[in-house]
Amino acid sequence: MVIGAYLGIYWMLISSVFVGYFSYYINSYYSKYLLNYSILDQIKDILPSFLTGFIGAILTIIPSVVYEYYNWGIERELASFIILPIQCVIGFITVYVILDEYKLDEYKEVKKNCLIIFF
Repeated sequence: MVIGAYLGIYWMLISSVFVGYFSYYINSYYSKYLLNYSILDQIKDILPSFLTGFIGAILTIIPSVVYEYYNWGIERELASFIILPIQCVIGFITVYVILDEYKLDEYKEVKKNCLIIFF
């Protein structure tokens, strides 16, 4: 916060990323010795979920980028009401297809619990 007050939001975000990586290393250092769960094992466990979210985010941003590039003469406020539902559908379908294809354990558990609750 102090960095943002004096240097601006850009440097505050950069420092936040640095602090995030540094604190992750410190926190995972102890789990390596106490639980025998190394940093590499932790990253391997997180990577499928991270990549799913990253791919979903990239594909969700595409309608906004296309609108900014082509514009089609639609007012920005109206375009927001059109683009937002499209982005939600694209994000949901993307994440669903990826998770359903790779059958992650977390996805199976959430799907099972949702089926129990709603059906």
